[in-house]
Amino acid sequence: GVTAMVARHGKVVYLERVGMMDVEAAKPMHFDAIFRIYSMTKPIASVALMMLYEEGRFQLHDPVSKFIPEFADVEVFAGGTERGFESTELEREITIWHLLTHTAGLTYDDFEDSPVDAMYLAADLHQPDRTSEEVVHEIVKLPLVYQPGTAWRYSMATDVLGYLIEVISGTSLDMFLKEKILRPLGMEDTDFYVPEEKLDRFAAMYGPSEDGGIELLDAPATS
Repeated sequence: GVTAMVARHGKVVYLERVGMMDVEAAKPMHFDAIFRIYSMTKPIASVALMMLYEEGRFQLHDPVSKFIPEFADVEVFAGGTERGFESTELEREITIWHLLTHTAGLTYDDFEDSPVDAMYLAADLHQPDRTSEEVVHEIVKLPLVYQPGTAWRYSMATDVLGYLIEVISGTSLDMFLKEKILRPLGMEDTDFYVPEEKLDRFAAMYGPSEDGGIELLDAPATS
């Protein structure tokens, strides 16, 4: 199911809803349905960081180690497997610019084209009870896939930016986003978690199944 809206100069000229927000519950799509945005969290976090840049709190080409010292000692994968690998030293430090542009040499645990991806998977970085600081302190123990600034790779760079926001601002990421972006823009339903009183508005998420249909990937109860 989807909702679609077209607005111009503050006037809504098209608003429609189609399909189901929860097939299993036979629940039709609602105009106020809440959807998972996953990686679209990245532009919100990046805007938050750039607000701090506008305040003169850092420069784009500052090394990340200026704020998170452990990043000065990360190494770069140079061959082998996740169980036995060789690494080399940094040719240049990771900068905030590298994080913003996904050129820092970091990766994700669901890619499969580098042994470093398997290392990320083994580190289990997505435990819900881990803080941003704890996740970053695990990331710096892992090698980079490549030297910073030499290639583009979609990665956990924005996760690191989230912790960087906390370090620079002295405020937790969720509170910074709420106070500086979400509340001023009236984005009252945007959050990292859906509160219990809003679960009835939370849409299930589906993906293509092997038989050509759809299958449930995330139910509303797994908020």
